[in-house]
Amino acid sequence: MGSTATIVVGIDGTSISRLALSWAARYAASIGGKVVAITVCQVTPVPHSSVPHPVTEELPPHHEHDARKAQLNAAIAQVAGQEPAVEIRGTVVNGLPGPTLCAAAGVEDAVLLAVGSHGRGAVSRALLGSVSAYCVQHASCPVIVMPATLGITKGAIVEDAVDSPAR
Repeated sequence: MGSTATIVVGIDGTSISRLALSWAARYAASIGGKVVAITVCQVTPVPHSSVPHPVTEELPPHHEHDARKAQLNAAIAQVAGQEPAVEIRGTVVNGLPGPTLCAAAGVEDAVLLAVGSHGRGAVSRALLGSVSAYCVQHASCPVIVMPATLGITKGAIVEDAVDSPAR
């Protein structure tokens, strides 16, 4: 680990991911750390043809990348105003969300990975997958998952959760 503790946060444009970013920035401030916020533009595997050979990845359109970057910058600007002493760096990466966030946490030598949960049921998770579950199982560092219900809770409960360090 480097001299400054790094917290990686997955940002997907939802309010719960912005809450995870806000929590991570406050936690980073309490430990003298920094935050790396990552938005993933999901790639789609596509075969070259009907002849069996390796599958390639189709990159998202450029306008999607730009839109994701704008969302990320807006989230960072909002949180940076609340925690001006914390360095928050953002990047947009092409890939699959779970593996990409876990790889980023490893590359950054993160002390913590923070993600939000969409609160899907078992059937939706089975069909769509769960980025938070993937990260909990595969990350090389501890993972904090902000539950979707936290984003709809009122006032002090949300503030208390954001102010509390990782347990």
